[in-house]
Amino acid sequence: MTPKKAISVYITLPCLLYGVFFVLAVTRYSGMIERNTLYAAHTVFGGYIALIVYTKRDQLTAV
Repeated sequence: MTPKKAISVYITLPCLLYGVFFVLAVTRYSGMIERNTLYAAHTVFGGYIALIVYTKRDQLTAV
């Protein structure tokens, strides 16, 4: 897999999906979702990205 495709598959698409769900959470469900829940979601997503970068580093940096 080329680095460009790997970045698209493993980084860009999950970020876009997370962004959509975050915007929905903030706009539509702001009364039901607490701030701590959003902080926890950010932490989990950051861990996911770190895990992907760590495990797929060979594909992300391939020449």
